[in-house]
Amino acid sequence: MGIWVVIALVVVALLVYNARARTQRKQAAAESLAQVRSVAEEDVVRFGEDVTRLGDLTTGRELDEATRQDYRRALDSYDSAK
Repeated sequence: MGIWVVIALVVVALLVYNARARTQRKQAAAESLAQVRSVAEEDVVRFGEDVTRLGDLTTGRELDEATRQDYRRALDSYDSAK
């Protein structure tokens, strides 16, 4: 009967080890995602600033249709990125 106790303890130890390893992987993935999200948010802010600057530069100027469409797409892209 002693061998079954040893086997049971080994199985329990392996299960605990696997659970901890899985938790650590999930935490590492969550931290990595948070970093990527932070960088993406900074990029969106910079893009918004660029679009705003472009709008300031073009205010009061006559723009052709293609340029207006490009600017509208930039605004729409910024809105969807937010």
